[in-house]
Amino acid sequence: MKEIFRDNSWYFVGFGFVLIFAMGIWTQVEQLDPLYFFSERRSGWLNHLFIYATMLGEPLSFVLAFIVFLFIKYRYALLVAAAGAFTLFISWGLKVLFQSARPGLVIRDSGIMDQFVFIEGVEMNVGFTSFPSGHTFAAFTIFTLIALLSTHKNWWAICCLVLATAVAISRMYLLHHFLADVIAGAVIGTSIAVILYWMQEYVILRRHPKLERKLHLRFMRKVT
Repeated sequence: MKEIFRDNSWYFVGFGFVLIFAMGIWTQVEQLDPLYFFSERRSGWLNHLFIYATMLGEPLSFVLAFIVFLFIKYRYALLVAAAGAFTLFISWGLKVLFQSARPGLVIRDSGIMDQFVFIEGVEMNVGFTSFPSGHTFAAFTIFTLIALLSTHKNWWAICCLVLATAVAISRMYLLHHFLADVIAGAVIGTSIAVILYWMQEYVILRRHPKLERKLHLRFMRKVT
């Protein structure tokens, strides 16, 4: 496990700074304060930016990564598929367990809707599925995996961390989650990615060497 953190120090040091910064804010503010902050800074280009950013935490990211990794190693593609399944079921299970009210529900029931600026076309979720943030969970799972699997550790690490963090911010900007929700999603998602990566790298690989093959080699064999 130490080798994973050593070989991917750029990603995990960056993640540590982001986490410490977020935790520092969380301990100093009230629950709705970060949402007020983003609501007061609404603008057209930011609205579009975060609407698109939040899509990176949806299942399509796992599907695209799965297809890409089929052409690199079957093992990696299966890892992405397993990560997607774990993310789905763990996120759903935690939401059912905690039954935490969404920001939209809290804002509505508190009678303070007039204090927020809402984005046209973005529906306000008013259910009890706030903790943890599923989009943030998914984003940190898939982008942590991509960072771990990349051969260009430094720049890919930065790009992956920025994209995952953008998803986390988008969930608060769009008034879908509280800061605590996205912090939990980031920590759990990163942890799941590291555990699954460790398992396939140091356990499954030794038992299933055929998983080192890749899709285009099969096509080449058929042609020749």
